[in-house]
Formats: sequence, structure tokens, C-alpha cells
Amino acid sequence: LDATDGSGLDTETSWSNPKTTQALIDKVKSLGFNTVRVPVSWGKHVSGDNYTIDSAWLARVKEVVDYGIDNDMFVILNMHHEEWHMPTADNEESAEKILRALWAQIADYFKDYDEKLIFEGMNEPRLKGTPMEWNGGNQEAREVINQLNAAFVETVRASGGNNEKRHLMIPTYAASTMDSVLNDFVIPNDDKVIVSVHAYLPYT
Repeated sequence: LDATDGSGLDTETSWSNPKTTQALIDKVKSLGFNTVRVPVSWGKHVSGDNYTIDSAWLARVKEVVDYGIDNDMFVILNMHHEEWHMPTADNEESAEKILRALWAQIADYFKDYDEKLIFEGMNEPRLKGTPMEWNGGNQEAREVINQLNAAFVETVRASGGNNEKRHLMIPTYAASTMDSVLNDFVIPNDDKVIVSVHAYLPYT
């Protein structure tokens, strides 16, 4: 659900991938996997000053999440190709407002799901389009990401239902494991946080 072309529910297949089905997730389960990550891009499905998520999109996300839940799998639900969370000091206030608004709605919508559903606050937040994008960023960017991660955890925890005890995933800068990134990374004071890092190895 991370494709970003098209509009409405058509975004799902706008990068020429097929529509996700129960049969597809059944096959993944049959191959021995017990976890599926559902990447979701929300930007084209939000409207108004309150960043209200389109109800049809939320329903479709739920449908895909349930494909995994119905297979007794863990499902990681995230925010994927978002353009609003550029981690700069100038953008921090705006990014946090949007992040809190979106996650408050998502967390409320899924608040009755048990621990099989995991929320991941952001995907590879980074200084997109800059020379620092993939080399660890700078201290400012890493500190902004710490603040956004803390806001995500706080928002979900305050949203009721099972969200008080749900595992939450938070990324480092660009989900990197570089020393400079890890040294500046701050984990919120919460005993059900999972750190999300990515390793594209071997890259070539």
C-alpha cells in the first residue's frame, strides 16, 4: 500500500504491482513466515486542517492488515513514503503536528487489535534530496527524529484500548546503523519499543 501515484484506492496498484489479496498473504504464511510488514503511504489519503484520513483508505488498510492477522501472523503497520517529515529544526513543529494527527487516528482505528499488530512510526526518515541523505545526516536531523519518535510513542500510548501495551517500532536516522547515528539515537522511556534498522546487504 505504499505506491503514491494515482488517486483514491487506485494508488495501491499505481506502480504496476497487483492488488494485495488474502491468497498472497496465505502463500507467504505457507512458506514459513510469521511476520508481514505492511508499508502504507498516507499522504494522498488525507484532507483538511486536521489531516483527516479517508475512511475508504483506512478500511482498505484494515483489510490488508486482517489478511495477516487472520493467519495468526504479526503485522507491522507503518507510514512509508511520506513527504512531510523532513527532519530539520525549521520543519519539526509542522512534522510533529501531522505525525500526531495521523497516528492518533490510526491508533484509535486499530485500538482493539492485540499484540500481533505492531505500529512503526516512520520509514527511513532522512534529509531527502540532500548530500547527507544516506550518510548519517547531521546532529540536527538526528535530534528531530528523536523528537518525532517520542511524539509517536506518546500519541499511541494515549489513544486507548490495547495501544497502552502494544509494541511500537521507531527508526534511527534513515534506519541506519552508522556509529554517528546510533550514538545520537534516543530510545523513549518505554519497555515495549522496538528499534527499526535496515541492512541492504550485500547492497550490490
